[in-house]
Amino acid sequence: MSEDFTGKFMEVTSKSLDEQARFFLQTFVLEFNGAFEPVLAITEEFRKFLPAGAAPDSGVVEEFAAHQFLESRDETLTVRELRENLKQVKLANHHPVALLEYLLWKYQKTAAEAFTPPKGVDPALLAALDQAIEDFKRALAIREAREAKMRKLEEIAAKGGVKALAAKNELEQMQKEDQLEQNRREITSGAKKRAAAKAVANDTSYAERIQREKEEAMRQEELRLAEESRKREEAEAAKAAESKARLKARAALWN
Repeated sequence: MSEDFTGKFMEVTSKSLDEQARFFLQTFVLEFNGAFEPVLAITEEFRKFLPAGAAPDSGVVEEFAAHQFLESRDETLTVRELRENLKQVKLANHHPVALLEYLLWKYQKTAAEAFTPPKGVDPALLAALDQAIEDFKRALAIREAREAKMRKLEEIAAKGGVKALAAKNELEQMQKEDQLEQNRREITSGAKKRAAAKAVANDTSYAERIQREKEEAMRQEELRLAEESRKREEAEAAKAAESKARLKARAALWN
């Protein structure tokens, strides 16, 4: 019988969005090392669909908001289809949707993989993750402040006059700076990813251990399916024998 991860799932998803994202990235740190930003960006998108006035530590949205989130990402699936990925987690109907649910589906991970991660992760990888999260949040705060300033300059420029000209010039300068910064980020990101890939390639013992654990998980799943098949066949055979016995007893009444 497959393990039920409902308790562990509920424990993690009762935490904030940031904590859920960190749990996911920490669990699969070897795969995402050097490429944490897409997951962190998804977290910020998901945050926009939290209910108004939600507590800072909130980590779930209602089903309707979850559908809106999925539509905003052009993903044509329902919450029900999303949860088909969580075969080892039992959730009540209309249960709020957690960020972790989406991340597991998005990156094709199972509950078993999430809650029985490989042991002995290199501390340097976890330190890199913490630094990446800190850098992302700092960059996000700077970007939001910059976007707010640019919106204000656009309002001033639209009014005309001397101030409008100055605002327009400053806005154009900021836009040029944004393009230069984007180019710099792409170069830096590429360098980080190449360095991470090299570190992962050098950690052969870790990679081999992950492969062994995946193979063992597949073997256990095959055994489980075989056992379920055997029990099903036995139940069908017993049912057929019982039916045959009833027919024989009924025939005996007429003899």
